[in-house]
Amino acid sequence: MEILHYAFIILIIGVIISYQWIFYRKTCKKQNELKYIFPDNCSETLDTIELEDSNTLIESAFHNPVFDGITNTINDYLRENKGAASDFHLIKDVVDRHCDAVEEEISTLTPIPLYCGLIGTMLGILIGVGILVFTGGIEDLLSTVETESGSGIVELLGGVSLAMISSIVGIILTTRGAYLTKEAKTKLNVNKNTFLSWIQVKLLPTLAGNTTSAIYTLQKNLSNFNHSFGSNIKEMAATFSSISGSQKDQLELMQLIERMDVSKIAKANVKVLEELQNSVREFERFNQYMHNVGNYLEKVERLNAEINDHLNRTKVIEDIGVFFKDEIQQIEQRKGIMNQTVGAVDTTIQNAVRRLQESTDQQLNEFIQYTVLQQERFSKTVTEQNEQFSSIILEQQNAAKKAIDTQEQILKSKLHETTAMIEELKNISAVKSSMVNIEKATNDQNKKLGDLIAAIERVVNSNTNGVVQVSQSSPKWMMVGVGVTLSILSIAGLLYIIPSILAFFQK
Repeated sequence: MEILHYAFIILIIGVIISYQWIFYRKTCKKQNELKYIFPDNCSETLDTIELEDSNTLIESAFHNPVFDGITNTINDYLRENKGAASDFHLIKDVVDRHCDAVEEEISTLTPIPLYCGLIGTMLGILIGVGILVFTGGIEDLLSTVETESGSGIVELLGGVSLAMISSIVGIILTTRGAYLTKEAKTKLNVNKNTFLSWIQVKLLPTLAGNTTSAIYTLQKNLSNFNHSFGSNIKEMAATFSSISGSQKDQLELMQLIERMDVSKIAKANVKVLEELQNSVREFERFNQYMHNVGNYLEKVERLNAEINDHLNRTKVIEDIGVFFKDEIQQIEQRKGIMNQTVGAVDTTIQNAVRRLQESTDQQLNEFIQYTVLQQERFSKTVTEQNEQFSSIILEQQNAAKKAIDTQEQILKSKLHETTAMIEELKNISAVKSSMVNIEKATNDQNKKLGDLIAAIERVVNSNTNGVVQVSQSSPKWMMVGVGVTLSILSIAGLLYIIPSILAFFQK
């Protein structure tokens, strides 16, 4: 039950730490996005462009989603506000709103690892308390009878200590995220101020210049209109004076007509009508002639357009011919260079292959000689090691036997002391169950030590006349195994006995 309890808590803590790391990486990504919203050097990456409609916009070689949104919004504002004075505060408000959106998202993500750590701690406490409830540990704690409720408390405290790991990780990640956020905001403010300064220095004067030039153009047009209007007034005065003269002539003509004979006037009118009829026929022929002339001019214009098209096509064909001529010359040059290069490469490869073959043969001979020499040295070394190792094993076996005898005597004395201590502590009801467990563990350890001693004696006695058959694998495992086994058994016994004794004396 205890192992399942710890395994379940470790699984939950692992999941929570994974979520903490995921949210921390998202926070770091947003911090980098906030840190690099604006370019480091605005004068090199930003520029103003003037369109055909005399509208000035921002052009940038630096791109990221937030900065592109800022520049697009400012350019839309400049297009819609064409011809009017641009408000710097509105542009600054656009920049601040885009930056604030990223900062608010970072502020939301930063404390999430800390919250996840608190959730992990609370889950550890709830799981520990739940285990106490289901196993009856709380009733044992409330009762006055000594039971095994201490194990439930140990499980509760162990689960809480494991759950605190998520809180520590959450605090570390949240603190680190807050520090990185501060650095990102500092760099953001520096780059934002640089960008706003560039707008004040480069963009706004250009917009103001466009407005001034528009006003100057309007003033010039008004001056030209006034000048032409004055000239037209003068011409109208001359026209009115000529009209008044014509009116006087018409009055004189009317007077002459009144004095003339009506019959003469009628004859003159008939002659005038005849002349007018002849003139009308001539005008009709002239009108037809002008219509034909207009059609002729249209055909001539179409002919000129077609001739221009043919000339352009002819020029394109000439350019293509010149281009292909140059390409053919370059291909011939490249073909000669490639032939020379292929010949040189072929010669180089042949020389390299020959040198490689010679070097390979030489190295192969050296390797064979070195292998033979090393084999002789290895055989000699193995023989010497066998002789040395035989003497070392004999010494180690004698020393191990003496050490085992000494440890056996010490363990027997400790066993007598432990038995006496158990006899003294049997009358104490508070630690009765603990002493029984100690006695069982001690007997088990004594039995294991007896088996170990018998096994070691069998290994020692198995040698004949002190002669040891040494293998090629250098068997040092014997002494290492004995030392490790004794150390583990001693540490296990101490870890089991010492806490019980300390708890007894504390009570």
